[in-house]
Amino acid sequence: MLHLFMAALALFYKVHFGESNEIGTLSSWMDFLQRDVGKLWSNNDATHVQDYNACVDFFEVLLNGYIIAALSHSIDSAAASARALSTLLPTLPSNVLQSTIDSLADVASNPSELIFAESEEEGETAEGHPKTTVFIKHALLLKTFHAAVRVGDTGLMINALKFLSVWFQGSHNYKYAAECLRLTACLQGGVWSERLSKHYMENGAVVNLSGKQHGFIPLDMLNEHIVREVKAIIPDNLTPSTDNRVRNVCSLLVMNFRDIRKHISTELDVKIFDHHSSRVSPWRDSVAVANKLIAERIHRRAAEGAEGSRVSEDSIMNLHVHGLAALASGLGIARMKQRWLAEDDFDVGDNDGDSDTDGRSWSGCEDSSDSD
Repeated sequence: MLHLFMAALALFYKVHFGESNEIGTLSSWMDFLQRDVGKLWSNNDATHVQDYNACVDFFEVLLNGYIIAALSHSIDSAAASARALSTLLPTLPSNVLQSTIDSLADVASNPSELIFAESEEEGETAEGHPKTTVFIKHALLLKTFHAAVRVGDTGLMINALKFLSVWFQGSHNYKYAAECLRLTACLQGGVWSERLSKHYMENGAVVNLSGKQHGFIPLDMLNEHIVREVKAIIPDNLTPSTDNRVRNVCSLLVMNFRDIRKHISTELDVKIFDHHSSRVSPWRDSVAVANKLIAERIHRRAAEGAEGSRVSEDSIMNLHVHGLAALASGLGIARMKQRWLAEDDFDVGDNDGDSDTDGRSWSGCEDSSDSD
């Protein structure tokens, strides 16, 4: 699951990265918030995304800012900053606020980036949503999947993954598209028995090492942690005998070493930094993003039909629309069936040259499970 989310995150960054001189693109926000682009994105790397945790934190900061700006515009279209919203909230009738939230939720819950409407002259026509709205749609889907993993809600996780799998279909991510189709077929297409599907949903997707409410992590993230720990104990002067000990003795005790370390730190009342770190509040940056969006009148320009403020039909941002078109062609499903029946898998480097995350070292296991 981790590698699927990483691939979706990389795809999100790719379609929203844009130019630094264009308001609302990821590259412009990196400049505005003074982020180190080299730690987030690299055009010289096949996967582009450099630091998984940093990229997740950054897109969540932006998502919060976009939602604040959208609510501010809906409640007071003449607002000059997000402060106007905070001033109005104490006296704002609850039904007005709820109506505003419901309106935003209705728009965000429709995954399509285009609005299809009937025209008297040309029949059905398509008009793009504002780019800010599409950003919120995409980011909320990623946020939903990420949150579902953290709380261990495998049902919500699989539902969100269905929409992410549509993204992969029309964006040339054939490897991940096939993997998502295969997982869906196994779980809900009758390939696996009901008993096996239930076992996977209850035990085979996420694990909680800390026992905390939001401490679930994907199993492949746990695997990354174990691989990292094993690599750390490999000596420089490796010999056949020491290699045998590392592989067949020490590597089997990685989780025991972890439990011993935590137990000793508890007994000695010693705070281990990677278990007791506290995150810096992102809200100052989120408010700054909201103020920038409000000051630039992004929503107003989109409502007035300003050029470049809406997503065009052929835009790479149309992940859901392009994905559905690719699914309708049947080529992806036919390819999956052919490879499945032939028991043939993807070769190394086959497709996904721009978004493959295999082989990357993501070691967020400890941070994700124990830092809350």
